[in-house]
Amino acid sequence: MKAILIVILLLCSQVQSVEPDEILANQELENVAKIIGKELRCLVCQNEDIENSTADIARDLRILVRKMLSEGKT
Repeated sequence: MKAILIVILLLCSQVQSVEPDEILANQELENVAKIIGKELRCLVCQNEDIENSTADIARDLRILVRKMLSEGKT
């Protein structure tokens, strides 16, 4: 029973950390931002991508990626 609970908790921890105020209205750009965010590693967490990291710097990087995409950068 405890093992099942641990597995469930571990699976739940994989939920994306993107806050609602970070999400772009343009779904295509949001999808690109998610792809980029999964490729970039958090500077604090090291092995975790910025899309799933809860670190403040990861949030800043997610916002920066989305801002750059909104400005037409690739």
